Amino acid sequence: MEAKGKIEREKKEADLDKKLKAKKTTASNKSIELKTFDQILENRIQNEIAKRIDKAHNYSFNLANYKSVISDSQLIEWTEALKHIQPNGATTVEDVYKKLNNGKPENILPYLLKLNPTSALEADIAREYLSNLDKDNITKHKELNVIKEILKSKQKYPIEKIEGKVEPKYIKIKKENYDSEIDIVDKISFKDGKIHFREEKETGMDLYQAEKGDLVTSKINVHQGALALADRKLVCSTHYQVYEIDKTQINPAYLVIALKSKQLQDRVNEIKNGGIKNEQGAEFLMSLEIPLPSLDEQNAIVSQIGKQKAIIEGADLVLKNWEVDDYLNLTSNEDSVSNIAYVDGQIIKDEKLRTKFDEIYVGGENIESGTGRLSNLKTVEEAGIVGPSYIFKPGQIVYSKVRPNLQKCFFADFEGICSSDIYPLTVFNENVVPEYFARVLQSKYFSTKTQVFQDRAGMPKVNRDQLATINISLPDKEEQTKIVEIINAQIQILEGLHQMKAKAQKKINQILADVWGVEFVELKEEVTEEVEIN
Repeated sequence: MEAKGKIEREKKEADLDKKLKAKKTTASNKSIELKTFDQILENRIQNEIAKRIDKAHNYSFNLANYKSVISDSQLIEWTEALKHIQPNGATTVEDVYKKLNNGKPENILPYLLKLNPTSALEADIAREYLSNLDKDNITKHKELNVIKEILKSKQKYPIEKIEGKVEPKYIKIKKENYDSEIDIVDKISFKDGKIHFREEKETGMDLYQAEKGDLVTSKINVHQGALALADRKLVCSTHYQVYEIDKTQINPAYLVIALKSKQLQDRVNEIKNGGIKNEQGAEFLMSLEIPLPSLDEQNAIVSQIGKQKAIIEGADLVLKNWEVDDYLNLTSNEDSVSNIAYVDGQIIKDEKLRTKFDEIYVGGENIESGTGRLSNLKTVEEAGIVGPSYIFKPGQIVYSKVRPNLQKCFFADFEGICSSDIYPLTVFNENVVPEYFARVLQSKYFSTKTQVFQDRAGMPKVNRDQLATINISLPDKEEQTKIVEIINAQIQILEGLHQMKAKAQKKINQILADVWGVEFVELKEEVTEEVEIN
């Protein structure tokens, strides 16, 4: 470790000398960066020694227990704040502690300089001293303010770079040597966190190989969480990066959780907005910092989140397979929509729309396919609606004419505003239960009947004249009422599953907030369409 560290330091110093020569840094900054490097290296060496002692003698000795939670970037900030301070004669932690307890704020900076912020004990000494100072004294000394901000973090685990915990792999497979029995990565979904493979196992390019358990990241979408553990031996194009994970330091499942967390993605996006290139390789990933609990704690976190994900996946399985068609009577006599209902909505815009700013607005993105469940609703003003819209009223059927294959329709029990791409329909046939008609319009059965109108350029739509010509199966009114009751009971069960999912996701978010040491903020449910480029 020391020999490797010496080589790394020499390389670091050479790089800084190049920057100094090119006037991209200063001698002062070079000194700071080398000092920071030495502190980080020393910490790595001590941890390695502790791990070797533990392995050799089966001790439970672990220096990580005595390491502070200050990150590498915060360490640089700490060092930068005190770089102009001259050290004093104090030689031990005890001496520094006494001086801090007895010294005045204007005289204690040289003693703070003596503390090692990577040590939990010494960081606590600084925290204790600063917590006893009044706000005015801290405000007068910018150095104290910087250090107090670093120390007030709620972080409970050390923040460490990924570097040294994963190793990039470059096992190249020449195209002429490719074994077609091995799957080729097509994409890594940042939505379901799974690797998807090509159907056609042919390649015109060289590939890189990964073994089961390796981390595979999409260089393009890594900042969105497009990464996963290989569940088998596989190959991928150069648009992906493969890493071997050091399992003695980090649980692979925990690594994926940390890298896919919103907290890390927010930090990455800050960098991205500052000029990240389209593709990000090993240097980028290994520069990222994540919380690093002990392996036992990592295992516990993985287990806790795994239980909540199992609840979500179970609920999703039911929700995905539920279809309103299973409850409809689709074998009765048919009648045309023109004999059942008509488009009955008033288009408003401009001044008239502004009078409706407090009304609930419903767009296609707010309607769940196949059930009519509404989510993430906003007012007209909150949604920023300015264009033509329809008014809909209680008792109407609100049907999306755009992309009718998505089966977006709901029975309104409140008055609101909807997109001009959504029709408000009024049932005038006394033999038709409006809510049953709404359920038919939510079905795959009805969606299939609209396909005849979809052979056209641009966005698939069905206009009001085409809608009127569609025939649907209609049982008698009494049976319609019974079917509506059955479906509504089912919808209540589905709503319970949605709530179960929401609670499980909230628990995951709370766990992650605790891991990252940040305040938990409950997020509203949002319906978005996934767009992936891998």
